[in-house]
Amino acid sequence: LIYDRMALALMHEFGPVVEYAPFDWRQPIGHLGKGLAARIETLIRERPAMEIALVAHSMGGLVATDALARLAGTNTSALDSIKSLVVLGTPFLGSLSALQALRAENGALNLLKLLGRKSPEDIENTVQTFRGLFDLMPGDQDELLKPILYAPGPLSHLSPGDARLN
Repeated sequence: LIYDRMALALMHEFGPVVEYAPFDWRQPIGHLGKGLAARIETLIRERPAMEIALVAHSMGGLVATDALARLAGTNTSALDSIKSLVVLGTPFLGSLSALQALRAENGALNLLKLLGRKSPEDIENTVQTFRGLFDLMPGDQDELLKPILYAPGPLSHLSPGDARLN
């Protein structure tokens, strides 16, 4: 609902040129950024004079910055069409909520437990497979990469240094 209101306000101001770029937050940011960069390239190819202002919230800001970095390395002409980037609540330094979700702490998974017919352990194990949550972890804290921190879930069975924790 909040995103709909923002889109309507932007359309009122700029006309019917606002496009949504939804994504699956469970996927890695690099994968999502690659998809957004491809979408931007397609838009520019279809409308070469188009100027783009990206507006992103939370993880979307990380996806947008990843897409811009990709364009800077591969397609600077498409990058030239990006006139601004506005981010709202983007966890550039990581998010404690991601850690809490991976560890099923502080009621982070209570809604999922209420909605599903799975056991709390099954839900916790499933959540630990969402790569997007790993990308939201604070990146400068090596102690968060210790597998034992995620017991009893599947991450606790990885060996230290496993690529899935990086």
